[in-house]
Amino acid sequence: MEIKGNENIKIDASLLKMSEDGSRWSILNTFYKEDGTVAAKLTVDGAWMDNGTRKLKMPPESLLQLFKKRMWRITNAFGYEYTNVT
Repeated sequence: MEIKGNENIKIDASLLKMSEDGSRWSILNTFYKEDGTVAAKLTVDGAWMDNGTRKLKMPPESLLQLFKKRMWRITNAFGYEYTNVT
């Protein structure tokens, strides 16, 4: 379903899965039109990376806790899952 440039939309973000150490994660973004119709879904797979070494790493503990707290709060009916993502 098309979203036009002047439309008001709502976007929900839900954490689908995350490795136990928080280094890798998947987030589902759901885009809603003003009338509540789902217009699109976008799954983003991400990881934390050290810019100096260009290698994946764990995020700092304070950032990991914030990420878990915020994403846990907005997770919807898909649920929350710690995984061994490789």
